[in-house]
Amino acid sequence: MHFNALQQKDAVVVVVDGRRALELGWKAARELCTLMGAQLREPPPSGETSLRVGSAHLAFRRVPRLPTELEDTLLWIANGALLFSAPLSVARQIWTLFTGAARLAEEWANAEAVAMDAAIMARTGAPLGLTDHPQIKAEAKKLAESDSQLRRYLPIASPRAGVLSAPRVFHDKRSAPDQLAALFAKGGTAQRQSILSKLVPS
Repeated sequence: MHFNALQQKDAVVVVVDGRRALELGWKAARELCTLMGAQLREPPPSGETSLRVGSAHLAFRRVPRLPTELEDTLLWIANGALLFSAPLSVARQIWTLFTGAARLAEEWANAEAVAMDAAIMARTGAPLGLTDHPQIKAEAKKLAESDSQLRRYLPIASPRAGVLSAPRVFHDKRSAPDQLAALFAKGGTAQRQSILSKLVPS
């Protein structure tokens, strides 16, 4: 079974085996992410969590593993019909994909507010942005350069930075002591003293 969750403006479209199975607004999609996440962590005593969106009834049910299986199975049921079933490890990947699409849909639904906030950050010279969406970034750049209110109340701009992208978090597999050892190996005594002065408050 092939599953995909696509952001289309302020909605999330669920595609199963190449067929458009479901379309949800961003708020319903975020609620569904919460329900699915709860089932992935620990199922409720009833074994099922559900949500009604318009005329659609959506539910998640966690099925305990059989002796021949390695892990529990998560079922996603829409209007009484099985939308998909997957082992928990696969369901966690689906949850990550679905959550990402829901966040992008929410960002698009609030594009004006995000663009204005990004423009304010650009005018103050903040070293990070709020969005990676090219259209929202373009609107933020236009606001930062030409909005009369911003120019009046934030006259000190940082034109060299412009509108920056949202920050990303990368996980370094090395432990903190390994990173320190790598830093110390690179430089001489002066660099070591500089590193220590940043790590140990005087």
